[in-house]
Amino acid sequence: MTRAYLLLDSHLIPNIFARLFELANITVAHSLYLTTRYAEMASFGPVLVSVEPGSALANTFIEHWQGRAGIWLESDADETLVLEHLRSLIHVRLAGNVTAFFRFYDPCITRLWLADLAEAERDQLMGPVRVIRLPEGVVIQQNNPHQPCARYATTPWLTLSAQTLEHLCQARREHFTLRHVE
Repeated sequence: MTRAYLLLDSHLIPNIFARLFELANITVAHSLYLTTRYAEMASFGPVLVSVEPGSALANTFIEHWQGRAGIWLESDADETLVLEHLRSLIHVRLAGNVTAFFRFYDPCITRLWLADLAEAERDQLMGPVRVIRLPEGVVIQQNNPHQPCARYATTPWLTLSAQTLEHLCQARREHFTLRHVE
């Protein structure tokens, strides 16, 4: 059975845990930073919660948070596997063997990162996530559902090339500029 999830940026949603309880009686939200070397920053990082389509939480996400503070995910896999895979993406390796946080849960970054990848590479990066729904009706869908689930390690498995990093940074700067002009 396909389940829907929200991967939310707790830094951009004030009082996120109170809001989740208010909207959907959610008492357990999974911080991606817990059980990692970044655990002390768990209250500022991404949070995974299950969501029922059409619920108050789903509607609040679509109306207020989707454009800047998270992404909608769908998966047939067990929630634990989805959480483990997403946790494995919280940091990346850059040129010079540098480790950096990766804001893949930012809808602007998600779109730029996954949309132009070759199908096989995108499918692998999505792991157990079958569908990602972004603003403006953009849907990123996995075409080969039999992908392994990555696991978090203190050394990132995911590497971003200098070219990919520059592409993501440039687009993010343009998005920032447009939001401040409006």
